[in-house]
Amino acid sequence: YRTNAAEYDSASVIFTAEVVKLTACIALEWNWNESGEKFNLTSSKRILSNVLMLVPATLYVAQNNLTFFAIKGLSPAVFVVCAQLKILTSAVFSVILLKTKLSPVKVRSVILLMVGVAVVQVGESHTVNSDTRGDPAAFIALLIAVTTSGLAGAFVEKAFKSGGESMWIRNFFLSFFSLPFAAITALGSVYNRSGTIRTFFTGYDGAVILVIALHALGGLLTAAVMKYA
Repeated sequence: YRTNAAEYDSASVIFTAEVVKLTACIALEWNWNESGEKFNLTSSKRILSNVLMLVPATLYVAQNNLTFFAIKGLSPAVFVVCAQLKILTSAVFSVILLKTKLSPVKVRSVILLMVGVAVVQVGESHTVNSDTRGDPAAFIALLIAVTTSGLAGAFVEKAFKSGGESMWIRNFFLSFFSLPFAAITALGSVYNRSGTIRTFFTGYDGAVILVIALHALGGLLTAAVMKYA
């Protein structure tokens, strides 16, 4: 933690991460083409076959912005524990969209997770030190974020396992459709903060660049788990 670090805009970080992810997908598809189809990202056939990725792309942009907002208003311990509620929402939407059957062990695990989150929230609400008390708005934002995460995750998993396109192409269009929403959000946020968009990359030090890399490449690792696990 550095007190002299320049403040960065979280919305611009999300946009930059999507650009990095999109670039990585092009490089991976170029070198490891799984579909056997000629490398052509602009063909109408490919665009139409991936147009449904617009839904999770929009959800992910909303989720990421809500997550950054929640991080600023919650203590690290509360955020890390409560963020695990995405396991619950993922399970629910997997049953609805993917027709997944949950074993009794999985159901009990989800119930224990909910109890754990409730205990953490109750303990946090009784904290005397106001510096560590969570912001209710941040907690609500986190709840919405984990809900959109579960829905988008189930939707993307269904797309990945449906076949017809390589995992890198699916991720390319996921980032491609995310970029307009991420760009509008980022430009609006940066302009509102400084009155100019020239400060878009203000505060981008080594730590922020690492966050961008982890966010972008971590998304590709998550996609690999969805497809192959």
